[in-house]
Amino acid sequence: MLVDPTCRLGSSETVGSCGAVPPYAFLVVILLMLFLVPAVFANDLSRQPELEPTDANLADAAQAIASEYRSHALGFVCREEIRAIKYLPAGGPSRVKARTNDYSLVYTEESAAFEAIRTPISGGRLPKWARSISTPEAYTWAFLLQGVGPDARNISMAQTVSESGHMVHRITWQNSAAVNKGRRLDEWSGEMTIDKQTLVPVRLTAIPTFQNKRIRIKRKQRAESWRIALFGFSFRTKPPAREHELEVRWLHKHDGLAYPWLVVQKTFRRIGPRKTDRWLEREVRREYKDYRFFSTEAKEKRGSVEVVPDNPTDDSHE
Repeated sequence: MLVDPTCRLGSSETVGSCGAVPPYAFLVVILLMLFLVPAVFANDLSRQPELEPTDANLADAAQAIASEYRSHALGFVCREEIRAIKYLPAGGPSRVKARTNDYSLVYTEESAAFEAIRTPISGGRLPKWARSISTPEAYTWAFLLQGVGPDARNISMAQTVSESGHMVHRITWQNSAAVNKGRRLDEWSGEMTIDKQTLVPVRLTAIPTFQNKRIRIKRKQRAESWRIALFGFSFRTKPPAREHELEVRWLHKHDGLAYPWLVVQKTFRRIGPRKTDRWLEREVRREYKDYRFFSTEAKEKRGSVEVVPDNPTDDSHE
């Protein structure tokens, strides 16, 4: 047992009066730590991350930007260069397809959405591989800003950071819609950076909603499927798990708005439980250039953010 060092040896005071600590006190402390500490950690781990609402003034300005993008959606045409690259498991491309189209948007009443018109410059019909788009049109990603607001729980405005020499706001968003064809914005979750001054998009990265969960399910289904051997080759009856990553970059400027420059969609084949257990199977690159504008005008003030419009005739890279 431990005794208070201030007790004088040989004094007539009893040990208890000198502040002695009973030995079972340490046992009680240890038991409390064993039961309470894990409970605290379990409570923290079970708490779902909640995205903070954005600043009201910034949200109003971002929604105004999204409205301008909607009003300018039909005011341009450009060239779209598509390259589809298929890779070998060991690395290196095995096949490359390319196509160049005239590109513009139209608004359809039936779907209440903007859709793309692609016309091959070489004439003829657009091949199926170039028509099969499994992502939203590049221009429509700017409509995400319309969901930024105090009441939006799936969108969060993160800290302001420096990127490529200028300050940007970083927005993260999480959706819960089921993935169908990948053509809707709510089928994706990810991160977007917007210019701090003008609030126009700069860069976006996204993956399909619940992709990690689907990967685990598909890997389990494939592992439990039948393996068939035929003429020296073997294969399973369930397809391998594939994951997708999307990147969009804005570079062209006109009337104070930024227009898409590059879209890269990568498809990976998952071959193991770890994130790195995969190989690049396919990559589709869509580059937008030679913009031509008509019947557009932009406001000089957007919400609480003052913007100096670019030269209306300047559609070159920054």
